[in-house]
Amino acid sequence: MVWLLPCSCSLNRKTSGGQQDSTVFHILHGGQSLGEGSQSLPLVTTAPTGYGNFRFSMGTHTWRNNYGNNPESRPDSLFTFVPLTAVQLGGIGETIGNGVADHLRAALQKAGRNGPRFLFSYAGQGGRYIRELNKRHDDAKDPRAAGRQSAGGYYRTAIDDVRRARRQALQMGRPYQVLALTWMQGEANGTLRLNRWEGPLTRQAAMEHYREDLVALKEDLQQDVQAITGQQAPPPFFMYQTAGNMAGIAQFQASEMYGDMYLVAPTYMLPNAENGYYYSGEKRMHGDGIHLTADGERWLGEQFGKVISEVMFSGKNWKPLHPKRAWLNAEDGAIYIRFHVPAPPLVLDTAWLPAQQKGCGFDVFDSGGNSIAVEKVEIAGEDLLKLRLNNPGKAMPASIQYGLNSRVADLSLPVAGVRQPVTLKDGHEGLDVIFDGDLLAEVAALRKEGVFYIGNIAAENIFTNLIIREVFLDAAGQTVMRGELKDLRNNVPFQKGQRIYTARRYAYGNLRDSDNRQSVFTFSDTSYGTRQGQKYPLYNYCITFEALPVGGKE
Repeated sequence: MVWLLPCSCSLNRKTSGGQQDSTVFHILHGGQSLGEGSQSLPLVTTAPTGYGNFRFSMGTHTWRNNYGNNPESRPDSLFTFVPLTAVQLGGIGETIGNGVADHLRAALQKAGRNGPRFLFSYAGQGGRYIRELNKRHDDAKDPRAAGRQSAGGYYRTAIDDVRRARRQALQMGRPYQVLALTWMQGEANGTLRLNRWEGPLTRQAAMEHYREDLVALKEDLQQDVQAITGQQAPPPFFMYQTAGNMAGIAQFQASEMYGDMYLVAPTYMLPNAENGYYYSGEKRMHGDGIHLTADGERWLGEQFGKVISEVMFSGKNWKPLHPKRAWLNAEDGAIYIRFHVPAPPLVLDTAWLPAQQKGCGFDVFDSGGNSIAVEKVEIAGEDLLKLRLNNPGKAMPASIQYGLNSRVADLSLPVAGVRQPVTLKDGHEGLDVIFDGDLLAEVAALRKEGVFYIGNIAAENIFTNLIIREVFLDAAGQTVMRGELKDLRNNVPFQKGQRIYTARRYAYGNLRDSDNRQSVFTFSDTSYGTRQGQKYPLYNYCITFEALPVGGKE
């Protein structure tokens, strides 16, 4: 099903005075920590951008615990429209707001449609299960939630935001509707639990429940929004792919089953919040790897804006880059995978993301779950990929997964020494892992992005890794990789002579399409990496997948 803007609010509509439609289109956002921009600091959108989009005067985040049970009691003064910027609330920072809204506005301006404006609001909270955020459960207010109990009312807040927005728009003489529902959540459900007081389910059962809850959330929002706005068509539901657990698989399944649910993009290509910083009192702190930098949030917002534009303005039935089928070719013993490619041809991108050591992100297994080494990955056509296997025993390939490993490469030199403590620029206690010779070229791609990981390759079961924040050559020509002592895993030190590998924080793969659309924004945080001033790439990176069956022929 293709969802276009209803005729009552067409972007081509002229008013009686001949002016272009001045509708306020609401992006109603929800989710957990990535949705709220947890630790996505420092902010990069601190001033009005000139696109004329809106947030409420209370900020981009509209849920407050003191109003959770009764968001209708929030003062009207909090809901005037002001220019859309990011707003910091303690350790909560940049959201997708300006990315999505300003990308949509720029797309309309390019098409000569200058009237409509976009309103962005978020109601949610980090660390929440879907059943703590939805209408049918609102488990956050259940006493059994113990230390994570809140006043609840996240869903109720979002619906009240719609009422407030409609009222404000009408007072301004502007038509109003909810254009899209956006959702960023699923990490909490990776525990395979439905709530905080019952035990975990099997992975398959948890996936099915999550998918059902996701669809129910979409339907509840659509019905309640339409009851307020009177709009003819329900707003479609757009989501990212949650990294690394069953929720990401369930999200794709839901998007395949329902024509008004769209999976926008994975998150593995985005810079994580270990690169950013914020202050706790006077102490400078880095974020957690599961979160995004402010640039990462804004970049993801532009991915949302691109897909919403495709669906709502161009009438396309969007689907992400994903595999359709795989088969073993009897003639050459290679596996071929046919993909749905939004903007052909396929590309193995090892310039923006470093080449992953294990087959550019692809892993192959036999029916017993044993790994079959991928020797080489090749583009075999606009939508066709070829996996050459290192399979001396000729085990029969049964399934493929993608994007579930993070290892980049093994370093060519062993550890020459470890020095600690050292004092870092921000006063934190650090340590140096030292290598003889120059390894700067070997980690150049990782350094462009920002921080990265090193881990030891040990025969014994004594494993450690470290976030690397600085890399430089010392006066003796040795390569020094410097990190914070608190980030040393399990406080297990590196040892002289150990072999080391490098890795990104996120599991990932190197497959993307050739979408060359331009972003509105550029990388703005100058505290990490080397991409400042560059446009955000709006390629469609392949979603992660698992258990793709390998057939005998296409």
